[in-house]
Amino acid sequence: MQKGRLLPLHKRRLLQEAQAAYKLLKLEKMYSSSSYNSSPIDFAMPSIKTGDICSVRLEGTHPGIAKVLEIKEESGVKTCKIQWFYRAIQDLELSHDFLGSNELFISNLIQNVDLACIDCKVDVVSLEEYKTLDKSDSDLYFTRASYDPKKKTVNPTFSRWKRVCYCKKPENPDKEFINCAKCHALFHLACIGDFFGKYLCKKCTKNN
Repeated sequence: MQKGRLLPLHKRRLLQEAQAAYKLLKLEKMYSSSSYNSSPIDFAMPSIKTGDICSVRLEGTHPGIAKVLEIKEESGVKTCKIQWFYRAIQDLELSHDFLGSNELFISNLIQNVDLACIDCKVDVVSLEEYKTLDKSDSDLYFTRASYDPKKKTVNPTFSRWKRVCYCKKPENPDKEFINCAKCHALFHLACIGDFFGKYLCKKCTKNN
């Protein structure tokens, strides 16, 4: 065959099929090797480490969020100890209108799971930091309290959460809000109604 001459179409297809078969054979040998761990986490998420917060998929359940406390390997099987978060709305089914859709409660529930159950890393930040970040990120969550599943209690209790606005409810970052131009207190747009220009709260307007 002359150099640079294009192979006929049927021969090119045969060559592509042979190359694909060769790659598949190499993968099969790698998977069957005693030095290769078949856990998907090693192939897809090699950077998972202690302290990371991840999405966790257990068979028969919807994905949950947990903190990785420890990773260990015994007899070639990798497992990790995790500390579960509870979703305020999906998991606890709380209906308070001051709870955010991406709000989590860290719990004292500890569990050992196969490392292959780890799906991906997510970010869990404080409420104050969450308000400054892009909330369109589906892997971004915030937390401001803990939850005890045995006692079914939240700490600090809702009554101790910081109150804002005229409605005197805890802040929900999902709702639109504005700060008073003078005292910088926080108010929900739904609570103050229409206004023009900079907003002054009732107290600051009275003292102005």
